[in-house]
Amino acid sequence: MKKSTILMFYLTTTLILTSCQKEQSSDQTGWNALTFTESVHNLYSQYMDEPHINLTFPSSISSQELNYDNGIFRLSDRYYAISAHNWDNSRIILRIIKDGEVVNTEELVPENNFAFRFSPLPGEYQFEAAVMGLDNQERPLKTIVLHNSENRLKVY
Repeated sequence: MKKSTILMFYLTTTLILTSCQKEQSSDQTGWNALTFTESVHNLYSQYMDEPHINLTFPSSISSQELNYDNGIFRLSDRYYAISAHNWDNSRIILRIIKDGEVVNTEELVPENNFAFRFSPLPGEYQFEAAVMGLDNQERPLKTIVLHNSENRLKVY
């Protein structure tokens, strides 16, 4: 395994663990965490060795750009992250949904810079994901909500 891959893994893991601090600050941005997986299991101990993607994001923000650069989104003193675990070179299709309609679709490749930008308008948003297999067939991924959070981003 390359040194850069190992370093990136440790950096991403550190950022995810740092973002798991769920204390509410006075700006009420909050914290949500999701896993996307093809696994039939819901418990981490059962799917941790299978391919899955973790996404952390604020629960509420004022209208501003979400900018995940190299898998990390910083908002004030908080860090949010997107990372893939045990993933091959299959592309990830990340969809952002508002009022039941897809308003943004990002195609991400875990081997590359895990980056995307989205400028939301006021409202409530959810996330869903799929994998584009090597056969160019899209397969939806199951969404698992982590740590008693929600699959909801509220934009003011």
